[in-house]
Amino acid sequence: MIRTLLEPLGIKIVLKPLDPIAKTEGGIYIPESAQEMQQEAVVLAVGSGKFDHGSFVIPEVKPGDIVLFSKFAGAEAEIDGMKVRITTEDHILARIKKVEVEDPTEDIQDREPALTK
Repeated sequence: MIRTLLEPLGIKIVLKPLDPIAKTEGGIYIPESAQEMQQEAVVLAVGSGKFDHGSFVIPEVKPGDIVLFSKFAGAEAEIDGMKVRITTEDHILARIKKVEVEDPTEDIQDREPALTK
């Protein structure tokens, strides 16, 4: 069996959109024709980066990250039966992280951002 591997060039990023939600929290099934295009995706591959104003810029996302991307970002493609989207980091709006909180009523947005390296 031959499998196709995508190796994005420069600052390109390959995303696999997550499946759209087909059922509401109340248990109502949403027909495919009414489902909105999913804007969450998993990063499959990341280019090596590019030179910009004399320094080498490496994309901040990495394979495995879950991200939120612009609705009409990049180009759609189908590789080995899998739908992917090839875009740049400029069209990625945020990295999605799940955070455990002690008090579920606490608003996470009010917290100071954690510093990570």
